[in-house]
Amino acid sequence: MNIKHEGLAIGNKLVLICLLLCVACSSTAAQSTRNADANADTNIDKASIDAIVAELDKEFARGSIATTELAELALSKLELVQSQVQSHLQAKEVACHENFFTNSCLLDVRLKKRQLQEILRQISIEAKSFLRRSRVAKSQEQADKN
Repeated sequence: MNIKHEGLAIGNKLVLICLLLCVACSSTAAQSTRNADANADTNIDKASIDAIVAELDKEFARGSIATTELAELALSKLELVQSQVQSHLQAKEVACHENFFTNSCLLDVRLKKRQLQEILRQISIEAKSFLRRSRVAKSQEQADKN
């Protein structure tokens, strides 16, 4: 009687192990689906963020800022784009922590951050430089009048 009872116990354990494996596989599949959906969303965001920065770079290319109004417009657009880039990259960093290769993902995000910020920094430097030269020229004109 004990042999049959032990056989049932072993059979029950096998069934339990199979059920646990099925649950683990289904949760892994669900996580993979969520990661694929998140990656698709971030790819769309990445494309739009890259497009926004590229458009801004094209709009305010080197040497194109020639008026005070244009320089001020560039700086106001930069503030908006920088906040969008920052929030996008923070979301990407959070998403990286769910990946298996977290460090590689974080390095990619940091590299992208440096690339985008360099483009934005160049526009900012040019706009601020123009505004500075404009103020200096205006103050020199006033000094010459006096």
